Amino acid sequence: MARKRASSAVWSAAVMLSTHRFRSFVAAPPERVWAALTEGELTARWLRGLVLDAAWRPGAPLTLAHGGVVAARGEVLDVTPPRRLALAVDGGHGPASYLTWELRATDGGT
Repeated sequence: MARKRASSAVWSAAVMLSTHRFRSFVAAPPERVWAALTEGELTARWLRGLVLDAAWRPGAPLTLAHGGVVAARGEVLDVTPPRRLALAVDGGHGPASYLTWELRATDGGT
């Protein structure tokens, strides 16, 4: 019986970029929400155990780690405490994701 030879194929894919916007209310002042975004032990509480670590200045590298294993790397794009945080995160499975948090004080929270 003849064996079939594996063929090599060339695949191309179009990368689709999309923007998603979410608005949330947090019953805490912007300073506490900022801490939850930028302090590793606090990020792990709301990011399912992921610790977000960076020097928190534009151009600084960042890591997302779970149990000490780096899950993604990226770069800090913009830091304006406690109002705006922008990151580029590359999980190694396609184009980087760009994440931006804009915090605004409201009655009773952020």
